[in-house]
Amino acid sequence: MAQRASLGARIRHLQQLSPFQNQDRRPRARRHATVPFGGGVFEGGVCLTSRVLDAVQRQDSGQIRQTFVAWAEALRDAKSPQHRDAVEQARQMPATTLSELLRCIDPIRNPQLDVAHGLHLSSGLAQFTPVGHLMDEFGVRTVHRQVLDGVQALMEIRAESRGGLAPADYEVMMRCAGAAVDPMAAKRFFAAMAVAGLQQWRTTRTWTEFVKARFMVEPAYYQFDRSRVVVLPRDWYGNQQTMPYAMVKYLESIRHSLNTLRFYPWNRRRDAPDQDWRRFLRTRHNYRSYAAHFRRAIAYGIEVDEEFLCASIVAFSRSSSESTIRTLILEYHYGLVFRGDGDEERGKPAVSGGRDMAPESAIRPTARLLDAIVEAYGSMSMIGLCVELVEFVSRRWAVPIPARTWSNLLSWTFVCSSRPYSQMRRFQSGGPPAARCSRSGC
Repeated sequence: MAQRASLGARIRHLQQLSPFQNQDRRPRARRHATVPFGGGVFEGGVCLTSRVLDAVQRQDSGQIRQTFVAWAEALRDAKSPQHRDAVEQARQMPATTLSELLRCIDPIRNPQLDVAHGLHLSSGLAQFTPVGHLMDEFGVRTVHRQVLDGVQALMEIRAESRGGLAPADYEVMMRCAGAAVDPMAAKRFFAAMAVAGLQQWRTTRTWTEFVKARFMVEPAYYQFDRSRVVVLPRDWYGNQQTMPYAMVKYLESIRHSLNTLRFYPWNRRRDAPDQDWRRFLRTRHNYRSYAAHFRRAIAYGIEVDEEFLCASIVAFSRSSSESTIRTLILEYHYGLVFRGDGDEERGKPAVSGGRDMAPESAIRPTARLLDAIVEAYGSMSMIGLCVELVEFVSRRWAVPIPARTWSNLLSWTFVCSSRPYSQMRRFQSGGPPAARCSRSGC
């Protein structure tokens, strides 16, 4: 009995000396009360920065979103009593810790941050159902707007500190701007690299992320709503073809009718609510057009890879520049030959040619190119040519067509065949009802 008592006393003594004793039994608030690098921003007795870092360590998406938004509010609100300490902690945060934090709030790499990721939430659904709290008045996911506001405040604070930001951090910020449907914020992030002296560190991926966010290339960047980026026949006026003024007025009346009964100003610019994003994206000839961005990227000497070309295909389609897609990308880089207008009666295929490419080539076609072709030609309502291109590229370079490509093609076909887009194209080809009636003599 005496030996058992002495053994039990020794075990209890060793437990008292162990640094891991009862570590899991301690209250969570006490465990987070220690600030790892100065400052003391507390909410309910718990350090906000410690809560963010703990959520990052546990990879808890829900907690990462909530704690980062709370921390970002303290960063942005100068009147908050926690603002001063929050700014000091953001300045002293190690660069590696900050990079890991930004990677955890990346909307593309971590889609679970948005509970409705991949779902198209229409304006009617947001107006009459409880899912409306997920969107703001401009039809953008609220969580992405909150994250973007915090990222912008964080960039301004780190610009004044000695640590600064890494080049990869700016790429994450561009993706945050794209998910929040703010191309101008993506432009500011891209320009901030030059201000910080990181212009020479812009890689092909940096340019690609900027192009995707600036021209809404990813489905998440237009909130999975294809009607926001579909090219209207009205947008072709002055870009590709001329049309009678009566037809322009009729197409404008249809476009205006889309917004008559709309409760919220969806797909519109925050700084100019009278303009929708289509007007911002359809520019073709000045410095804001993607043709100018494409020339600048080539002039900077970046390495052209397949991902950059795929993003360029979709970006050119936003301004209905189908001829530019053919000449600058499909013909120049891939050697495709398109059928001329006079060859249709001769039974010549719409697409032919194609140059041989090594397996290790940076631009060798993969399923990504098929997805880009469907996204670009589907948004321009060129479904027939899209199908021929997808099938030819698949045969020419032995690229299997994934199921998501066919699904996306069917979705674009449904959008283009529904009203009012099919009605616009029908009137564009035949003219407004009054014009058709006057030509037929009725």
